[in-house]
Amino acid sequence: MEKYKEVRKAGAVKRYHTTETLRTQSIAEHSWHVAQIIMYIYPQARADLIKAALDHDIGELYTGDIPAPFKWAHPQLATDIKTIESNYVHDMGSGVVLSEVEQQVLDFADMLDCLLWCGEELRMGNTNVQEIYSNARRALTKRWCPSLEAKDLLERCSGSVPVL
Repeated sequence: MEKYKEVRKAGAVKRYHTTETLRTQSIAEHSWHVAQIIMYIYPQARADLIKAALDHDIGELYTGDIPAPFKWAHPQLATDIKTIESNYVHDMGSGVVLSEVEQQVLDFADMLDCLLWCGEELRMGNTNVQEIYSNARRALTKRWCPSLEAKDLLERCSGSVPVL
């Protein structure tokens, strides 16, 4: 029961806490979106991939949601943080083993949710997320695209304000 309580608390961790946003996105909301994106862009997903999507950020209860620019500026710290978070996920009984392709799908969906969420903020007039949106779009264009559905979603985000 204690592990479940910890995992449940992880869902309340706030994303984008260093940027002014109109709405707050929690880890729970983000993880649900990532799982939904995976089911849309990769319909052959195994249950383990969906579980990984739902659990991939629970380690942030322990570390917080560390902004990507910090991780990019400090790659060794980013590696250390990823290890710490992965260990925490495993300790909570939530770790699953994914194939290389499944990990790529998860990473793509994770970044795609960032892009889509920031796009929603932009459509509501919040220009504070423009840099995050641009960084996510740039990162996604360099990644393997798992399906035509994924490519379609990405293309809809090719402008400065996405159209879904």
